[in-house]
Amino acid sequence: MAPILLPSDVGEIWRRAPQRRHRVASIRVAPPYDLGRTLECGQVFRWTLHGDEAVGTFRGRRWTVRRDGNLLRAHLDGVASGRRQVAPLWRHLATDAPLSLIEERLARDPVLRRILPHTTGIAIMRQDPWECLVSFVISAFNNIPKIRQSVEQLCRRFGEPVPGGGYAFPTAARLAEARPPALRACLLGYRAPYVRGVARAVADRMVGLSRLAAVPYEAAREALVALPGVGEKVADCVLLFSHGHTEAFPVDVWIQRAVEEAYFRGRRTPGAIREWARDQFGPLAGYANQHLFLAARSGLI
Repeated sequence: MAPILLPSDVGEIWRRAPQRRHRVASIRVAPPYDLGRTLECGQVFRWTLHGDEAVGTFRGRRWTVRRDGNLLRAHLDGVASGRRQVAPLWRHLATDAPLSLIEERLARDPVLRRILPHTTGIAIMRQDPWECLVSFVISAFNNIPKIRQSVEQLCRRFGEPVPGGGYAFPTAARLAEARPPALRACLLGYRAPYVRGVARAVADRMVGLSRLAAVPYEAAREALVALPGVGEKVADCVLLFSHGHTEAFPVDVWIQRAVEEAYFRGRRTPGAIREWARDQFGPLAGYANQHLFLAARSGLI
């Protein structure tokens, strides 16, 4: 399967919103991009949908994003925004992902061809590596509502307030100094020492998260699983959602059940499923993963 090249030119439309202290930045998104499915398929935990709007905290600022036809409109809550501030947001939301080409190639698989009409439009977001790492350490043997609650509590207790409301994600240095009772109070349970452990490893520069995108998948994965509380599934989530390793195929209970039911009609180990997926989907394994995850949670598999 040939590699997919992302478009380098994304147009932006700017207008002054009447009677507001901020600008609204708009960007055209090509079909089948779907903001709701992208935000709600388990890859990110600090964005919340309210009808046609999504509210989230990104880079220490609180954003509101609304879909309006083939446009996404975004503004910073309570402060002035500019082109330099919004460009990273569009990258974070993966508005430039060539999803029509990706889904055309995924549809060569008969199972995905059947479910894609119900799951179309999922983009793989580009998240901050540190926030993504801690979020998925918290995700181990957990459910999405509880993960969201724990991450929010962690930010409220250890993060800095941001303009427009809410809190920034706490730094590694801040969490490295946190006492275990304070971490457990954030509903982390047995994961509290793991969160402090990865914080200390990152704060002490025992692992260079920012460099893992340029490291081959297997080597990057090995570096992550050496960290406290990081197993194979968590490592694959971090590599997929924050480092651009789209060959990663995280295997949780939903994915294991979906793959066993749709492809094998029998049991397979997570390791065997991961290797099968990389052979089956190549560099698009991560995209296939997200469609299978949403299909499983929606009762389509």
